[in-house]
Amino acid sequence: MLMLRWFVFVLVTVWCSFSTALACRSPDSITTPFYDDIPTGADAQAIVEVTVMGLTTSARYPRRGYSVAWAKIIKVHRGPLKKYDTIKIVTGSSSCDIPLAVGQRGIVLGELDRDPEAVFELIAISETLGVRRNRTSTKK
Repeated sequence: MLMLRWFVFVLVTVWCSFSTALACRSPDSITTPFYDDIPTGADAQAIVEVTVMGLTTSARYPRRGYSVAWAKIIKVHRGPLKKYDTIKIVTGSSSCDIPLAVGQRGIVLGELDRDPEAVFELIAISETLGVRRNRTSTKK
C-alpha cells in the first residue's frame, strides 16, 4: 500500500510539473497586456493608457481563467472612452500571463464590452515577450 501511495505521489508530481513547464517553456512565452508604445498597425477598438487601481471580479468572466482589475484612464489613444474614467481591464489568467497588480501602468489595447452594471470592460489583447522583443528590435 505504501508503494502504491508513493507511486501515485510521484506520478501526480511529475504530471503537474510537466504540464506547467509545457505552458511556459521559455521567458518568450510569458504574456502581458501592457505595452510601452502602440504597435504599428494595432487593430483594436480601444487603446488607452491606464493605471491599475484595484483587483475585482466580473459576472461574465469567472475568477478562474481571467484576471480583472479596476483601472483609471490616463490617456485615450482610440475609442469612445474619456480621460479619468474608470474601467475594468480583463486579461487571461494562465501560468504564462503576468497577473494584473495594483500600480501597474501602461498602454492597453483591446475590445470594449459592458458588464451588467453598464461599466466598460476592456478585453485586453496580450502580447508575448518574444513577439514584443522581435517587434521592438526590428523598429530600431
